[in-house]
This record gives sequence, structure tokens and C-alpha cells, in this order.
Amino acid sequence: MQHLEILPNLKEKTAIIYERIWLLEELEYLKESESYHVLAIDRRIYIKDDYVFTAMQGSSMIASLAERLIRAGVKRIIRIGTTGSLHDEHKLFEIIIPVAVYKDEGASAQYIDDIFPCLCDFELSSMICDLLQGAGHTHYRGVTWTTDGRWVESLDKMHKLKKWGVLSVDMETSALYTVCLLNKIPCTALNFVSDFPMKSEKNGLRGIPDDYEIYKKELLRNVDKVTQLIVKGKI
Repeated sequence: MQHLEILPNLKEKTAIIYERIWLLEELEYLKESESYHVLAIDRRIYIKDDYVFTAMQGSSMIASLAERLIRAGVKRIIRIGTTGSLHDEHKLFEIIIPVAVYKDEGASAQYIDDIFPCLCDFELSSMICDLLQGAGHTHYRGVTWTTDGRWVESLDKMHKLKKWGVLSVDMETSALYTVCLLNKIPCTALNFVSDFPMKSEKNGLRGIPDDYEIYKKELLRNVDKVTQLIVKGKI
């Protein structure tokens, strides 16, 4: 019987995990791009040169994916996702890079005590920041909050976290950082501001503009620009 490897050989490759899958019709937005064809339109793992591209949402799922990638040999992981800003001065599609994360999801608790700090890899984060600054992308570094339940986020809690200086909220970063920290794999996240959860929830979308098609198009283009920046910068 032929032995089949469950995991691909990803030794020494950099993994980029997108937050979501891109619908096939959305790829039209990127027809002029040099790298759109490696964006994941399903949950498979795509390999191009020294990079691995895939997508996953949710803390438990991204933790499981990170475990798989690490066991397959990746040398670093970069998340490119979205985040809800807790601050009015931020603008749509500006980038927040979480240096530290307030853990409020269940996956990381399976790995380590809640009291243990959740941090990015500072060297990798600084490399990304230098690239963004050189390309003129507005970005912020600071503390974010990861939670399992977007639709049950407490407004009172968001006001408290904002007072403490927390920049944003997402659903993946702390779980990803925890898995990578324990496995000694450099990891950082680039989270695009996609909404403002402390504002009104008009149409149930928590601050997302009424013209959702334009919003999706601009978000995807920004994600693609940063992807190309990372690949060309050989991070």
C-alpha cells in the first residue's frame, strides 16, 4: 500500500492566512493584479514560490489551521484580515497591527492559561511596519481584543476597552498568536479596519457602508496590494 502524506511539505515557506474566502465573482476586481490568482476561493492551501496562501475564519478554526501549517514546516505565519475599530479617528481600510491581544475567545484557553500574555513576533511585526510605511499605508500598532461572538459584543465592554487604549476587535488574532507563540513560529497580523461596532448597527452590518459592492471591491484591492507588498518585499 502506498503511503500518502496527510500534510504537504511546506518547509521554509511563509504562510499568509486570509480571513475569508473570496467569491469567484469578486476576482473580477483583481483582473489587473499580479497575485490575485493565489487568493483562496475555497479552503484549500495554495502554494506559489516561497509562499502559502489559504483562508480561515474563527478562533478555533484558525488555531487548527495554524497547527496544520506548522506541522507541515512553515517558517512564519502572517494573517491578513479585518477588524472593527473602537476609535472614530480610524478610517476604513487603514491597517491595525496587534502587538498584544486581550484574549476573550475559547481556543487559546485550551493551550495556555488566560493570564499568560498574548503577543505578536516583534521582529516580524517591525518588518511589516517598515514595508507599510515605505509604501504609504496608514497603520497603527497597539492592543486589540479577540472575541468569539461579534453579534453579542457588549457596548459597555467596548467603551471600557476603548478607555484602556484597546484599538480594535476581531475574532481570530489571539488564538493564532497563542498557537504560534507556543510553537516558536514568528507570527503577526495585519487587520484592515472594516467597520465601527460602537456606532449604530444600521442594516445589521455594524458600520459597513450602504454601498456594499463598492466596499467589497475596495477591501479586496487593499488586501491584494498588501499581499503583493509582502511577497515583493520577501518577508
